[in-house]
Amino acid sequence: MIRAHLTGFEASLKATLKSQLVELGVTVVDDVSVSRNAPSTSASAGLPHSVCVPQDVSDIQKRKVTHLIAPSQSRNMKKLAAQATQRWVLSDSWVTACTAAGKLLPEQKYGARGSAPTIAGRSFEMESAFKLQHATTAVNAGALTKLIAFCGGAVMRRAGS
Repeated sequence: MIRAHLTGFEASLKATLKSQLVELGVTVVDDVSVSRNAPSTSASAGLPHSVCVPQDVSDIQKRKVTHLIAPSQSRNMKKLAAQATQRWVLSDSWVTACTAAGKLLPEQKYGARGSAPTIAGRSFEMESAFKLQHATTAVNAGALTKLIAFCGGAVMRRAGS
């Protein structure tokens, strides 16, 4: 069963993609503010779907997201978490092609499945320059440290930092 999450899209495109996925039988792991795991109806699409609320990087795995659909140019923690936990990361062209075909198509042509070497058991060090440069971005040192820890790795701290 495919459990997809949409991220980084403008609201009307996101609503269209969501309704197309539901029509294809995909469970949409949503980001609306409702009770976790409660059945709901999308106000924008008028279609029932399972609603789950990803709130941090561990939710990609806890909520059993199998496919993250995002604009190819987007860079955010959800995309990084999906790649690190070996989920499919696809562009919206996959949804469009599946809708045109009337069925789910193989993903390989529309994105990639995270295949990075395992983070588990490895140690990492973050340079001060990275911390400063990304202090106010979505991919900041705190979020990246949480992702590394969630995947079983560790971020080493230098003495005096």
